[in-house]
Amino acid sequence: MTAPPAADELAAFIRTLLVDPELALSSTTPLISSGLLDSYSLVEVIVHVESRHGVKLPPSMRTKERLDTIERILGAIEGLGARTVSK
Repeated sequence: MTAPPAADELAAFIRTLLVDPELALSSTTPLISSGLLDSYSLVEVIVHVESRHGVKLPPSMRTKERLDTIERILGAIEGLGARTVSK
């Protein structure tokens, strides 16, 4: 099963923030709870997603529980009416 384009693009961006950019990421790989991303990297992900998809994540959605995986990030922005999100 192939990942949606938005998931592939987000995974590619997240890889640029990792110590090991060759690490395999799936849409369900824990990013924050596993320690792959720290709080500074999470801010970079939020800024990227908001810019790329034309949304503004409200503070209530900026939690590690809501943003711990690519799948959850895309689900959150899809709920905000983001452009170019396809599942």
